[in-house]
This record gives sequence, structure tokens and C-alpha cells, in this order.
Amino acid sequence: MDAMTEQTLAAWLLLWILGGMGLIFFVVGLLVLIQERRKKDQCTQQTWGTVVGYRYPSGAPAPVVEYQVEGEIYRKTRQYRAVISVTSRNVFREMRGEHATEFYVDDKDIAHIRQRGGIANLRAAGEAQYPMGSTLAVYYNPVKPRQAYVERVPEKRSVVGIVFLWVGLGLAVLGVLLHLLLK
Repeated sequence: MDAMTEQTLAAWLLLWILGGMGLIFFVVGLLVLIQERRKKDQCTQQTWGTVVGYRYPSGAPAPVVEYQVEGEIYRKTRQYRAVISVTSRNVFREMRGEHATEFYVDDKDIAHIRQRGGIANLRAAGEAQYPMGSTLAVYYNPVKPRQAYVERVPEKRSVVGIVFLWVGLGLAVLGVLLHLLLK
């Protein structure tokens, strides 16, 4: 094989690999956004649920809420748009046993965890925000009550869907540009 043929082959290979990966990322991001939008549009009914436990997806305490629709009992975990966790450590405070964990959810539906010291008590932080036995609004799909949102219907798009969309687009453009440069 001569040098020109190898370079052309490399250009096509880069286009297929990066373009293919870009297309996959783009399609996954698009599907996430479409599914999210469809669920958001279908969850039109509201009921009240009771906090019965906690889960810790992405490290944030999320209440597990039990709710009832037409005699059937369902459970749903609260989801956040994103989680931001900040830890500050001070050896002297840790030696004195000073540890603190603050947890709150802002108006953009982003969970914030601020931890001072090496030990975080996420359960206590979650219980302070969402006490066991407290009631929260649940928005559900009347046709499929298992599809639901706890506390609020998301107003903004999923960060995951948007990131996948832009990464896919970036990879596809990069593949095309490298293909044109090497061709």
C-alpha cells in the first residue's frame, strides 16, 4: 500500500469511528430527551404520598415516597436534575469530632450537599429535608400510575440528554473535520 492509500484509509476509518460514535451518542441523547418529554406530558394527575425511606442515587439523599392510585400502592424515589457535592476538610475540626452535612434543593431542582469533615451523615440530612412520614406531592400518569414524579415535575431538560446530544454532535463534527484534513 502506498502512503496516499494509507492516509485515505485512515481518513475513512476516523470518519466511521468518530462519526459512528457521534451518531450513537446523539441518538441516545435524543431518545432520553424524547422519553423525558413524553413522561412529563403524561404525568398530569396529582396525589399525595408519604416518605417511607431514603435512597442515595448520585450520593444525594432522595426520599422514597409511597402513594396510592385506585387502591393500588406504588413507590417512587425523588429524582434531582443534578447533584453538586462540596467537601471541605480541616484536620483540626476532624480531630475534635466536628462534622456537618448540609443538604438542600434549589429552585432549579439541583441537590446541593455541603460536607465539613470526613464523615457525612446523609441520612440525617435527608431526614431534615424530607422527614420520615411527611407528605409530598406525586404527579403520575393516569394510564400508567407507576410512571410518576415526586415533589415536582421537571421544568428543565435532563442534563444527561443534553450532554449526550452535544458530545455526539461534537464527535461527528470532529470525525468529518479529521476526514477532510487527512483526505
